[in-house]
Amino acid sequence: MKKSLLFVLSMSLFSHFLNAQHLLSGTILNQKGEHLPFATISLLNPQDSSLIMGDYSNEQGEFLISYSEKQRFILAIQLIGFQEYYSGPFSAASKNFGSIILSQKTHQLKEVVIRAERSTLETHFGKRILNVGADLANAGNSAIDILQNIPSLTVGLDGALSIRGNSGILIYINGKETQMDGLDLQQIPSDLIYQVEVYTNPPAKFDADGVAGVINIIFRKERGPSKLQFTSGIGLPDRIQFGQMATFKMGSFDFHLNSNVRKSIGQSSLISRRENFSLQDSLEIFENKVNRNSDYFYWGLNSGLKWQIDSTQYFDLDFIFDHWESDQNAVQLADFLFKNGNNRQIDAENLFSELENEFQWSASYQKKKAENQYFQLQLSHGGEDENIVDTYGYTSANLDSNPLFLYLKSSNTQERQRLSSLNLNISNPLTKNLTVELGGEVNAIKYQVNQIIKPFDVSIEIPENDFSVKQWKSAAYLIFQQKIKNLELGLGARIEHFQSNSFQESLDSSNFVRYLNVFPNIQLGYQIDLGEVKHYFSFTYSKRINRPGFFDLNPYINYQDPLNLTAGNPFLQPELADAYEGGYELSLPNWQIMTTLFVRNTVNTIQEVIMQKDLISLTTLTNFSSQKNGGLEMSVRWEPNKWLQLINDFTLFSSRFQSDEESLIAFNRQYSWNLRLEQNIKLPNDWRIQLSSYYRSPRIGPQIKYLSQYYLNIGIQKNLWNNRASFNISLSDVFRSRINQEFIQGELFTLQNTRRWQFHSLRLNFRYTLLEKSKTE
Repeated sequence: MKKSLLFVLSMSLFSHFLNAQHLLSGTILNQKGEHLPFATISLLNPQDSSLIMGDYSNEQGEFLISYSEKQRFILAIQLIGFQEYYSGPFSAASKNFGSIILSQKTHQLKEVVIRAERSTLETHFGKRILNVGADLANAGNSAIDILQNIPSLTVGLDGALSIRGNSGILIYINGKETQMDGLDLQQIPSDLIYQVEVYTNPPAKFDADGVAGVINIIFRKERGPSKLQFTSGIGLPDRIQFGQMATFKMGSFDFHLNSNVRKSIGQSSLISRRENFSLQDSLEIFENKVNRNSDYFYWGLNSGLKWQIDSTQYFDLDFIFDHWESDQNAVQLADFLFKNGNNRQIDAENLFSELENEFQWSASYQKKKAENQYFQLQLSHGGEDENIVDTYGYTSANLDSNPLFLYLKSSNTQERQRLSSLNLNISNPLTKNLTVELGGEVNAIKYQVNQIIKPFDVSIEIPENDFSVKQWKSAAYLIFQQKIKNLELGLGARIEHFQSNSFQESLDSSNFVRYLNVFPNIQLGYQIDLGEVKHYFSFTYSKRINRPGFFDLNPYINYQDPLNLTAGNPFLQPELADAYEGGYELSLPNWQIMTTLFVRNTVNTIQEVIMQKDLISLTTLTNFSSQKNGGLEMSVRWEPNKWLQLINDFTLFSSRFQSDEESLIAFNRQYSWNLRLEQNIKLPNDWRIQLSSYYRSPRIGPQIKYLSQYYLNIGIQKNLWNNRASFNISLSDVFRSRINQEFIQGELFTLQNTRRWQFHSLRLNFRYTLLEKSKTE
């Protein structure tokens, strides 16, 4: 109290003797009303955010700054552990700001430099945040390999993604919605990725699509001093790649340009065996063996410009372009074993080529006065153009009898997708503890595919696959966020209007749907801070939807395999899910333990089913009555000393299906679990070793059972020249154990598939940085 009186007295005397000076004053407090000493006080130029003068608050959190000339300022206050404070531009002869409340940082992202030694995982309100560091086993790999480090996420065959057993996932890039899937993510180099966010219960500001959740992949954007960095890598025997990251700063403008080129080859194999049970069928066993060699080329560009108008507002322009080519050569041997002994064997060579260009540009404007007070407007547009050519050459066979005559000679497919989006987000504090956030978006989506198929028998005419879909989606959301001491509360709701118009020209079939949905969202968090020991409890609820995709709706029958046909279902209804999560996090000096209990109830569940008639099986999609998922996730991180880090991620979940046609359910109510173990060892002289092992237990679908899978990756890194460069060696799938095995049970048949994907390889990567002083956004 005495110190406060002395401060006020000294301020009065100072003002009296220096009446030509102008004074700025105030008191800095935390949310409990306690004084915050030694905070950094800065006066900034509103034009370029340059520092004009600065000082520190005293032991009572009070500050007094004098200046001789009247001009415009922005007041900035910074203190470690608290959110930064920025005033709006002001001009006054003297000004008393009164009490300024700083909010404590709770579960905020740690600052990560571009060459962080290891990845860090954080949780908060139904999401996992992976700050991507120098994961040795993933160096030079793709985005898919990065995603395997997140406990909630499972990566299956050919990059198939699922969260807690559910595949309804929406993928964002840099906060913008895309139409990507796991196959597309295999083409994105891991070196371009700064951060991955996985939302299992996304807040209302995110699109409600995707019952399993949302994945947001954030690319690296260098800001600040100019910087140039090069990466190169070679895989034995399958890969070579080069990358470049560059930044340039000129006044209030920041430029960044990242590019990556990759050339790789791959091998895969498939053994498929189908056994028929119907006495009416003449075919008893169909066995197909395929060995495939693949040649890939990828080139990607990520560039952007940021204009910092002043300290409170900026304009951002980003552009992403990806180009990839794939050429595959497969040798196929098919055996047909008939009950009458009239067996047949077919040899075929399959040539497959794919050319795809994908792009996205976005422009955004943001004005931000404080952490929870901002205005953001964003416009984005993107899409992809894809061309696929598939040809078959038969070396021996008699193809003139049913059903073998439907073998294809060639297929030419052209696909086109476009997505345009306009987003508005506004956040404003109503009181010091209550913030309202609102916004909306409008999306226009267009898809079109044209496929020309020619069978081996030229006398047969197969109509073109000419299918198009136009979709419009508009949404608005409102969120209230309140913090009462250690309690955080978020209540939100999102309303979406959706309509879709699809048309299959060759079948003269059209389908129009329109509906309106409301999606509520609840988020609760409570923190107990006991110094070095911290407890965090959370509960989240959200309602989600999974709308059928483009190929899900296409009713055209694909004749790629005459015995196993595929087709979409234009009458699919969207899935609707209610998701609940309860979480507990314990933070100790060397430990971090995160536990989550989850339940997800889904109606109109979209599932793949196989139906058979005579020799032909048809794979399509249908709506089940419901699906119930539930389980437990646990993540443990232990750093017993400065040279060792141990990570253990465990997920246990169950799944149960219900359908009006119970004959379509062969497997039900099975528990599955995933386990990931990682050891990071830091040795003297800047050497590091990383061991990453994965195990996935058997899991099920209504008619399919996936057998267990396990594999081990090893990485070694050496930092050179005062950490300016690094050299990395990694070996993936050490024991060649990454095999995908499926068992499919139909009413009249069983089908077993054994596939090998992503054979192990030795990879060498080198990174060199010309300039060190740059941080990643």
